[in-house]
Amino acid sequence: MLNQVCEPYKELEEVAQTFEEQLELFFSKDFETKTNKPKQDENLGQVFTSPILAKFMIGLLRDALKSNSSILDPCIGPNTFFSAMTEDFSNCHLKGIEIDLNLVTEEINRFYESPNRNLIKGSFFDLPLTEKFDLVIQNPPYVRQELLADGANSKESIRYNVSSLLSTIPSQSNLYIYFLLKSILHLKEDGVMVAVIYDSWLYSSFGKFLKESLLKLGRLESIYHFKKSAFENVEIGATVIKFIKDKSNKKLKNNSKCFFIINSL
Repeated sequence: MLNQVCEPYKELEEVAQTFEEQLELFFSKDFETKTNKPKQDENLGQVFTSPILAKFMIGLLRDALKSNSSILDPCIGPNTFFSAMTEDFSNCHLKGIEIDLNLVTEEINRFYESPNRNLIKGSFFDLPLTEKFDLVIQNPPYVRQELLADGANSKESIRYNVSSLLSTIPSQSNLYIYFLLKSILHLKEDGVMVAVIYDSWLYSSFGKFLKESLLKLGRLESIYHFKKSAFENVEIGATVIKFIKDKSNKKLKNNSKCFFIINSL
């Protein structure tokens, strides 16, 4: 069952570009580029995307797809998204990133041997901000802030010597907040990001920061709230968001966001 609720965006004042500039500084030269490798059996916050959800999310990219679109998946896991893409994506330039080399199988390695495909075995946070993409699709890892103490997902592995910018992103933010914001910085203007994330951002204090950030950096075209069954064998709520990096539309009074409630896949 699917319910749709459309709400008009409140008219927003013009937002100076300083917020995006702060984020770019936060995620650029001040980042620790020597990211730690995952420890054996380390919890990296991975909950993998089901094939049916992957197809649903890929469908949300289609209206923005061009024949030679560049697409980023910053945390491929078992390569679910790119493997599920159909023939109309065949000429796209695909870049996948994965820090957990245990997930990179021979089949995945062969997938990236094809032309226009590139696999980076390392941390997304080491990807230079100069690399821009038309589309981003992702299921970012879920790690609560109190667990970002050490290992591959430590805050020291994510940022380095940024004491003057600690107020940019709330300290209680989940790891997926960092993934979303850095992904937006890699989008070209009018680029589209589709992401599945836990629904905690709808109710938490760091979620308020995320909502405000998304409106400053572009607009949310749609939110799909899955009450359960979004992930296999994990009964938790999740949301799929479709974000467009289109700053010019923030002034338009007729902008609207669509919120869908989906009880099950």
